[in-house]
Amino acid sequence: MNKYLFLGSLITASCYAHAESGTEVQDKNVLLVIVDDLNTTLGCYGHSLVKTPNIDRLAGAGILFNHAFCNYAVSNPSRSSMLTGLRPETTNILDNKKPVQTILDNRVTLPALFRRNGYHTMSLGKIFHGQGDHNDPAAWDEIYTFGTTALGKTGESRNITGGILPWCEWRAAEGRDEDQPDGLIASKAVEFIFQEKDKPFFLAVGFHKPHDPFVAPKKYFEMYPLDRCDPPVLPESWSPPYKHSLPQETKVFSLFSEMDKREFLRSYYACITFMDAQFGKILDALEKTNQLNNTLIIFMGDHGYHLGEHNWWNKVTIYEKGTKIPLIIAGNSAGKKGTVSDAIVELVDIYPTLAGLFRLKDVPGYLEGEDFTQVIQDPALPFRNEARSIITRGSIAGRTVRTSSWRYTEWDGGTKGAELYDEINDPLEYRNLAGDPAFSVKMDEMKRLLNQNKHSGTSDYMTCKGLLMAGYQGWFIQKDGKMYSDPSQVRIDMWPDMKEYEITYPTGLKYADGSTATFYSATDKPTIDLHFKWMKQYGIDGVFMQRFFNYTRRGNWQHKVYSDMLANALDAASKYKRAIAVEYDLSGLRATGEDCSILIEDWKFLVDSLRVTSRGENTYLYHNGKPLVAIWGLGFPDRPYNIREIGFEKFLDFLKNDPVYGGCSILLGVPTYWRELGRDCVKDSYLHDLIRKCDIVLPWMVGRTRLETYDSYRENIALDLEWCRQNKVDYIPVVWPGFSWHNLKKTAVSNATPRHGGLFFWKQLYHSINYGCEMIFVAMFDEVNEGTAIYKVTNDPPVDKECVFVGLEGKPSDHYLWLAGQAARMLKKEIPLSLSMPERKGGN
Repeated sequence: MNKYLFLGSLITASCYAHAESGTEVQDKNVLLVIVDDLNTTLGCYGHSLVKTPNIDRLAGAGILFNHAFCNYAVSNPSRSSMLTGLRPETTNILDNKKPVQTILDNRVTLPALFRRNGYHTMSLGKIFHGQGDHNDPAAWDEIYTFGTTALGKTGESRNITGGILPWCEWRAAEGRDEDQPDGLIASKAVEFIFQEKDKPFFLAVGFHKPHDPFVAPKKYFEMYPLDRCDPPVLPESWSPPYKHSLPQETKVFSLFSEMDKREFLRSYYACITFMDAQFGKILDALEKTNQLNNTLIIFMGDHGYHLGEHNWWNKVTIYEKGTKIPLIIAGNSAGKKGTVSDAIVELVDIYPTLAGLFRLKDVPGYLEGEDFTQVIQDPALPFRNEARSIITRGSIAGRTVRTSSWRYTEWDGGTKGAELYDEINDPLEYRNLAGDPAFSVKMDEMKRLLNQNKHSGTSDYMTCKGLLMAGYQGWFIQKDGKMYSDPSQVRIDMWPDMKEYEITYPTGLKYADGSTATFYSATDKPTIDLHFKWMKQYGIDGVFMQRFFNYTRRGNWQHKVYSDMLANALDAASKYKRAIAVEYDLSGLRATGEDCSILIEDWKFLVDSLRVTSRGENTYLYHNGKPLVAIWGLGFPDRPYNIREIGFEKFLDFLKNDPVYGGCSILLGVPTYWRELGRDCVKDSYLHDLIRKCDIVLPWMVGRTRLETYDSYRENIALDLEWCRQNKVDYIPVVWPGFSWHNLKKTAVSNATPRHGGLFFWKQLYHSINYGCEMIFVAMFDEVNEGTAIYKVTNDPPVDKECVFVGLEGKPSDHYLWLAGQAARMLKKEIPLSLSMPERKGGN
């Protein structure tokens, strides 16, 4: 049997064996091959001259992707994006200088995720852009890099530019394959494959060639006679649309003679065939060890490369030749062998796809790529409607969008020019149609596509209606490994039940038995994870994450700490399928010197860097089909700012109408007596004008009443609802279980609003729903500083003369979590509406 056909048959037979046995069709191991500067100049992609028998046989056993694109046509931005699952605009790695370590923080790279899931991970050659800060040591069990031997550095060579461009050099090297780094990489990979292993492996092989300088053993150069290496012919009188369409080196390439061009092509072709031979050794090793039948192979280039098209001989463009990459995937997961997929995919999609195929645990929720497992299982299926890439030229940024038939590029948002290409009739992109009136409609269509807003079109939570949400502060932060060292500085009135926390910190307080009281820190990921786990366990739909104005000022410690906390909450929300939304709290806004412009920039940061509205598992809260942004603190007379002077309408207009970051719904938090413009509210009808521009109004009712006086207050809910109906604004009432801030304000009475075992809480819930409220806001999930918390609180707090703590009147620590969950069921009409507070079976 033909060796190449045998390879395809072996993989196919294994796939069928798995299917017939009734077990999952899934690969055990991963071989990820990343090739530096490799374009689609391969036999399997239709090139008639270049010899790539091993890559071709892989394509014959798997799926060749005909429309795969990188997100930045330079190694470091491209690899950092692919291996973090984040777009270059998010990582802000836009050159070969910025190390990936500077942007990782708590982010988990693709190989690190495999390692955390029990895989033995090995890095050979160039996977990340380099070593040190350019690598992720936490991702690997083993890392190997190799250099050229002394013999491999000898041989006939020439710099095609006469030394003007030092990189533009070829060498037909003396010695064997193993005198070059790629030959040594292949040898090490083969050695690893033959070793016995007690766990599955993730083997990443980073071949250097055909990256410049173009060095390969001379036998590979001899395969390509110069008279057969024909350079492309440029259209007569063609020139780049703009000077920044291509980098400045074009003036050097314009000096190339016909022989220079042929030597360049021969060198690039020779390096490809050399690399292909090394890849073949790895395939052979997998075949000999019977591991081809349980290994998923991903073969790819890190970006495209021009070979004379547009008079350009390099990368760093956002043309088709710069952004299109070879991508081949073979293994049991591939549904059909030897097929071509025309689905559009991006390199940023690799991370979520591998995580999905291998069912990895703890996949980050912030990934910006999409899982194209369905295409691997059925290559005939479509996937993306478009691919996006970016490039920079100094301070100028170029952004492009590629559909199945068109490419549209804008330089600096169109201020530095635009390019439009018909990919069907002009696949090499020589005729820029952007200025042709006949294509004005297509221009408008592609412009809208390129600049469409950054939010996901769908979420698990597309409306607030039917949801019981809680506020979440996350205020409590350890310092130097301690919490509340000085009891006189304690500012909380309730003490959390600490039994289930994974990470705790000692305090300066003691329990009655003399043991040291501990407290959690909201900066710890396991702590936030536990809180969201409780939400799911008890049936609370989700939270509004408070983001105080202080947190939005760049450069202070609060910005980073609370941004990391929000990222952890987004991950937990995705994990436990809970709704989550950002709530800007205007507390902290100064009377002069700043306005809501800061919030505009912060929302851009949250959308771009944290991807609050566009995660793979998107549970961000939407309303009226749009991402919901809550803003709290408008209309309170005790605030230093004037509501007419803080640029609030500008912020609203941005959130509503900005073409990239807007398209949002708005929830506005106002005082209790907002409708009357009295008592706790500013007497300015401008507040009503602003409310009418929003989608939901939320009156802050905490502390305004208690069990004995609630009946005289609750009629306000009915009147508020009527105003909202007339003005076409939705309404969310605030309910709270009790209130106490004696330790926060020593002159205040402890337990100012008693809980009455939950009766006060339940009464508010019942009447809110009975009046017709379709959604509920509980204040607050974790606010022990004002005694409104509903999460687990202890009845046996620390004992200290400096502090007075409020317990739960003997109720279980999870009593209010359970009551909130029951109210959520009542809101959803899963249980009958009842004024009588429910009782837990068995009293638990």
